[in-house]
Amino acid sequence: MKKMLILLTLAVLPVTMACSRLAEPESSGEMTLRASFAESGGTRTQIGATMLGRWDWQITYDTIFWNRTDELNVFSGSGAAGKFAWSGSYGSYGVGALFTGALDGPVSETDSPRFWAFYPYNPDNTFDGNSITFSLPSEQRAYRGSFAPGTLPHLATSESLDEMPFYNVCGGACFSVTRTAVQSVVFRSNGGEPLSGIVRCGIDEDGIPVIKEVIEGIDSVVVSASPDVLIPDNRFNYYFAVMLPQTLSGGMTITLRLTDGKALYIPIRKPVEIRRNVFGYMQDMDQYAQDEIPSVPIKDIHIREAFIKAFDTDKDGMLSVSEAAAVSSDRFFSVLNGIYVDGLGNIGQVCTSFEEFRYFTGVTSIPVMGFQYWSKATQITLPESLLTIGTASFSYCSSLKNLTIPEKVRKIDNFAFAGCNPGWVVVKPVTPPSAGTDIFEKTYSFPIYVPDAAVDTYKNTEGWSTYTDRIRPMSEFVE
Repeated sequence: MKKMLILLTLAVLPVTMACSRLAEPESSGEMTLRASFAESGGTRTQIGATMLGRWDWQITYDTIFWNRTDELNVFSGSGAAGKFAWSGSYGSYGVGALFTGALDGPVSETDSPRFWAFYPYNPDNTFDGNSITFSLPSEQRAYRGSFAPGTLPHLATSESLDEMPFYNVCGGACFSVTRTAVQSVVFRSNGGEPLSGIVRCGIDEDGIPVIKEVIEGIDSVVVSASPDVLIPDNRFNYYFAVMLPQTLSGGMTITLRLTDGKALYIPIRKPVEIRRNVFGYMQDMDQYAQDEIPSVPIKDIHIREAFIKAFDTDKDGMLSVSEAAAVSSDRFFSVLNGIYVDGLGNIGQVCTSFEEFRYFTGVTSIPVMGFQYWSKATQITLPESLLTIGTASFSYCSSLKNLTIPEKVRKIDNFAFAGCNPGWVVVKPVTPPSAGTDIFEKTYSFPIYVPDAAVDTYKNTEGWSTYTDRIRPMSEFVE
């Protein structure tokens, strides 16, 4: 499926529907579905107006085409399912398509005769009778002048396969850049709202797709160049980021990653509305970026509110990087451990991620049990300023996916990471930090990566020698 710029006077091309019923099984058991698009075009979004502060219109004369490689999931009301592949086109400029395939069970005449179809096909997509569960990828490929194949979800439901109008499920951004050094663009919600992930989608009373449930959300979408860099804007050099429709109450931060390892930032502090079937055109977006992120995008609303109240010295309603860096260790943990969520207990029992910890570079030590029992946190990124990690400070953070110990750390006390079972641990210091008793759980086997030149030193240092069979050179590390 792709979006093409059509320099015509009409925004939406007409589609002619056939009247014959094509849902009847053919001799081979195959059936044919006749697919059209129920909508095309749209208006600009809140993203464009908020980010650029001026009127930037999305591309006006466009429509969506099927590709010969497109495939669909097709489900029947009786529970049968199958994969249907493109088998032909029809209509003006081929905007309609025929898809042929077979269902894995009979279409019952007594059950609901309704069919459901979903693009793109994925064997993991499921149907529960009134909704489809699918995954919108957080890693998306930049595809010049169009959507990358397989990244623009569409849903259709009808009583007949010969009349299947598809509706767009998502929204997002259409953008261009002016420089040749941009490798990828990251869109991240400031409030932790999911922009991608595994979701359940249904149809509202007007027949329009709606997201019914986010099963496993990801707060970002990354659009990466393939294979090198994004090409500067001209007539067709624009790209798309597909996101789940919703309102981002805390706005979003857009990060442009450059070839030299640096990054540019576009902070949006006001609420951002991502509307279904709308892709706001952000023209030359790097022209509005800045070298440093001006505020710390804290995802958890409870931490954000408490930290702004405690550390926002200039009272502008934001926590700047410099304000975060000025917070001492004692003050930081005094406020953090004093956050309680009504009916849910301390913030450590509910917070799922605290990557923003890395901005608090005034924190040099983590006290005893500082993060103990943060059992739902999958990621806690330590600041590079850290020198000591206290006793049991991360004990029983059982959901941590990985762990990186910063280069300046010199001491890790007893049982610091007991009960943690991350996928891997990276230890940056060349000189092994002094290690207390059982800093890692002995019963687990996750690898511990250390600088290549220090592998033997770690294996022969007290506290680290316990994990000799798990210590590996950094050159073998693959994230």
